[in-house]
Amino acid sequence: MKDIWLTATSSAVLPATLLLIPIALYWLIGMLGIFDLDGVSDGGGDGIDLDGDGGADSDGDGNSDGIFSSLFGGMLKLVNASDIPLMVVLSLIVVFFWGAMMIGATIMGSGMEFFAWAIGLGSLVVALICTRYFVILLKPFFRVLKKDTENHVPVIGRTGHVRSNDLTSAHGQIEVEDPQGLMYFNARLLDGDRILRKGDEVLIFDYEKQRGFYYVKPLN
Repeated sequence: MKDIWLTATSSAVLPATLLLIPIALYWLIGMLGIFDLDGVSDGGGDGIDLDGDGGADSDGDGNSDGIFSSLFGGMLKLVNASDIPLMVVLSLIVVFFWGAMMIGATIMGSGMEFFAWAIGLGSLVVALICTRYFVILLKPFFRVLKKDTENHVPVIGRTGHVRSNDLTSAHGQIEVEDPQGLMYFNARLLDGDRILRKGDEVLIFDYEKQRGFYYVKPLN
C-alpha cells in the first residue's frame, strides 16, 4: 500500500492522481443525492454542440468554442460514447489514464521522470482505447435504462417535491410518490422561474424526451 501511495504521489503521476479527486467527489456527492447525475444520454454535455456549428456567441468567441466542441465531440466519438452519460465516459477515461500512468511508473521506475510526457501520451491513448471497449460493454445496460425511462408510469399532471438541493433551468431532481414507492426524475424549470429548494412542491407539466427530463413549475 505504501508503494502504491508513493507511486501515485510521485511528480510524474501526481497530475493523473489529482484528476481522480473531482471524479470521486462527483460520484460521492451524486450518491448522496445532493445533485443529479443525469449527464446526457447522447454522449454530450448540456449546451455543448458536438458538431461545432453553434455559431458565434455574444462575446464573439464562438470560433474558439467551435474548435473546442469539435475536439471534445471527436474524443467522444472516438470512444463510441453515444447512449452513455458524459460523466461516465469522463470517469472511465480518467480512471484508465491513472491506471496506465501507475503501470508505466512501476515499469520505468526512476526513469519515469525523464519519459513522463511520453508515458503520459501513451497512457492517454491506452485510456481512450480501454474506454471505447468498456463503453461497448456498458451500452446495453444504459439502453435498457433509457428504455425504462421512456416507458415509466405517466407522471405529467402529477405533483412532486424537489429532491436535489436546488432546482433550476439547468439541473435538478424531483421525487414523486407512487403506490409502488417513490419515483425519482431529472427535472428542469423554465427560464425565468425562481430557483426552488429541496422539499418545495412542484407540478409536472411536460417531458423533454430527447434529453430525458421533465419540466416542472412551483406550486407555491
